[in-house]
Amino acid sequence: KSNEAVSELNLGNYGRTITACDRALRWDPTNVKAYYRAARASNTLVKHDKALAYATKGLEIDSTSKLLLKTQKEAQDGIEEQKRRAIAEKKQKAIITQKKNVLRNALTKRGVVLGDYFFPSRQKQYLSDSSRIRYESATDKFYWPVLFLYEEHSQSDIVKDFDEDDTFEVHLRRMFPPGEYLPWDTRKYTVDNMNIYFIANAVEALDKSKRTDK
Repeated sequence: KSNEAVSELNLGNYGRTITACDRALRWDPTNVKAYYRAARASNTLVKHDKALAYATKGLEIDSTSKLLLKTQKEAQDGIEEQKRRAIAEKKQKAIITQKKNVLRNALTKRGVVLGDYFFPSRQKQYLSDSSRIRYESATDKFYWPVLFLYEEHSQSDIVKDFDEDDTFEVHLRRMFPPGEYLPWDTRKYTVDNMNIYFIANAVEALDKSKRTDK
């Protein structure tokens, strides 16, 4: 079973390596190499608690094994890194929750009610968590994602951070600078030659609990 563990480890079959080592240890509980290989495989699978247990058990048999000592240290470092990440993730979640609460309260104060995507496939393609509705409490301003559609050419653009005080003209002049044309443009898309139509109240309002999730 020890030879089987070596083969599985060399092939990168870490789960099978651990299984083979466990079988080997049932036959011989003093098999230091089996403890080492099981610990090494466990570390590779980011199962550092398990790796530490194997390494510690092996060191009870051979306290001078450099391989086991190294693997034990890697497991301990891995456990500490997992703890740090868990703390960081918890803090990040708290920040996100706080921002959502601030946004929800600001929307309620303004009397703004959100609905689901009008063009789900297009909007979800462009919008990530970092480019959804943003609210700055210091200035009491919203920044909105705005989708532009050019239906005759089946094209679209997205402005991910549209300041509520901006005009459409400000963004259009950036999108269509004089003398520059997109490949699909027939040279008629100029700021002075455009009419803009927008859709309001086109979808049903989301439930209150979901209003800031979209």
